[in-house]
Order: sequence, then structure tokens, then C-alpha cells
Amino acid sequence: MEQLKPIEALTDEEINAIYTHTDEIIKWCKAIQDYVLNNAVNNNKIVPGYKLTTGRAIRKWNNEDEVLKRLKEEGYTEEQLVETKVLSVSKLEKICGKSYIDEFLSDLVETPAGKPKLVKDKNSDIEEADLAEIFANCKGY
Repeated sequence: MEQLKPIEALTDEEINAIYTHTDEIIKWCKAIQDYVLNNAVNNNKIVPGYKLTTGRAIRKWNNEDEVLKRLKEEGYTEEQLVETKVLSVSKLEKICGKSYIDEFLSDLVETPAGKPKLVKDKNSDIEEADLAEIFANCKGY
């Protein structure tokens, strides 16, 4: 497989044309990953140079009530064993009502700035180039 050009070697036109299709490219690559993993797990067809392993497993309790019971019997208190957390703003709005939250708790609500994101400008008249042609032109140096 030919190597794609490094980003720095692309023209602004090539970058703009590719960026227009990034969601499609990401979906396509994810579909390939899913296909290859499914083939490895279900058909024992593994891509050369790879191997099938298990991901990191996170331990969890299979019976939390029994854990609490046994530890309480050993002298631990519930405060030592259980975390509690105030529900999110949206969950409390569903319980208490948005107007109640706005009236009595608005001084305690903060909205951090969202992560910057580029979205397609529907008013733009940028022509979408053929994706295959774009990639063909980006290969090599």
C-alpha cells in the first residue's frame, strides 16, 4: 500500500476536500475494523501481523449487597463503603422541573465552554470533490 502524504505536504485545496469527507472516512474505517475483528473472532481469519487478544478487564462486584453485608459485619460503616453523588442538572430538571432549577439553583449551574468543532456550513458553495480522486492525488511524496 502506498503511503499517504503527510499533512504538511497537502495543499489547502486537498485538505479542504478531504476534510469534507472525514465523517465518511471515519465510518468506513470503523466498519473495516469491525469487519476484521468479527472475522477474527467468529471465523479465525486474522490479518497477517496481528493477533487476537482480550482487552483490559475492569473488575466489578457481581453482588454489591453481599459485599456491603460482609464488610458491615466486619465493622465498616456504610459511609466508608458507598459513594453518593448529586444527580446531573438535566436529571434533576426531569425530577424537579426546569423552571424550579432555573429559579432556585441557577447560581449553582455552570456551563463550561464546549470543545471546538467544525461543522458543515449549509450556506457554503464549496464543491465536494470525488473522494477516490482526492486520495489518489495524496499518495506518495
